Amino acid sequence: MFEREEFARTMSFITLVMTIAPLAAPMIGGYLLTWFDWRAIFWVLAGWACFVTLCIIFRIPETLPRENRPPMRIGASLRNYARMLKTPFAVGMIFCSGFSFAGMFSFLTAGSFVYIDYYGVSARCLAIFLRLISFA
Repeated sequence: MFEREEFARTMSFITLVMTIAPLAAPMIGGYLLTWFDWRAIFWVLAGWACFVTLCIIFRIPETLPRENRPPMRIGASLRNYARMLKTPFAVGMIFCSGFSFAGMFSFLTAGSFVYIDYYGVSARCLAIFLRLISFA
């Protein structure tokens, strides 16, 4: 879909969003908790998921011509995953990415309990506090 430079720019933007989204989420959740109860977070997530799904369906075109599209077969997909998991380099990259995000999400998840329960930080201030710590 993209030329070399535009592809690099697009991938940089995607990486930026994937990095900032987990840092902004606690802030948004903190503000939602200020005005609503905890269930509102899940309603916002459900609405966002519907919005993103519709954007994907209607705004992202299929680039592969119809005659070249392989049929969707679960067996072929599972074989492809099995073949990928037999490649040491791919497994290493999967673990590097997985552990990186696991560390960040562990901090964001456990950090809220520690700061709210032990230090008495309010939910609204917690988001700002976690964001400041994440950039330090």
